Amino acid sequence: MIRSDREVKDPVLIDAMLAQFSTMVLSLDGEDGHPYSVPMNFGYEMDDKNLRVYVHFTKRGKKVDLMHRDPRCTLQFHSFLDFPDSPYKRHRHDYRRMTAKGSMEILDPANRLEEFRHAHEVLMHCNAREMEPRHTSSVPNMYMGRIICIWAGSCVRSIRCVPNPSFR
Repeated sequence: MIRSDREVKDPVLIDAMLAQFSTMVLSLDGEDGHPYSVPMNFGYEMDDKNLRVYVHFTKRGKKVDLMHRDPRCTLQFHSFLDFPDSPYKRHRHDYRRMTAKGSMEILDPANRLEEFRHAHEVLMHCNAREMEPRHTSSVPNMYMGRIICIWAGSCVRSIRCVPNPSFR
């Protein structure tokens, strides 16, 4: 990282940033040598060692084929906020981003029901959606994915590195 003064290491601030991001970009190893990238909504949990990101997708399709071939992935979270009336270090905006690398683990309700349910609850909670009681048969074509990212391989940046989780 060239601008280490913009690096964010405080877990409270990282959690606040992740809570602000509404989508992320999941990149997988594409078949043609180029990354296959797709925006997705997500849920997450974090501790002092790992970030666990949860996503959902259908049981058929390009993402699933690529994940079976190579589960390694890169996640990119980002937001751009304008602050026209309160410049900070001559900047009237704040570009916040986080890049994390991990491996996708597919959670199939047919054989990992409790993990599937937990992942679904986290995803719904992080997206401020209420859980509706569902029977496994109501999601027959859906997988949940869990991506475990080690903090050591992550990069979190913000122009406004202020100790205020609300970033205002």
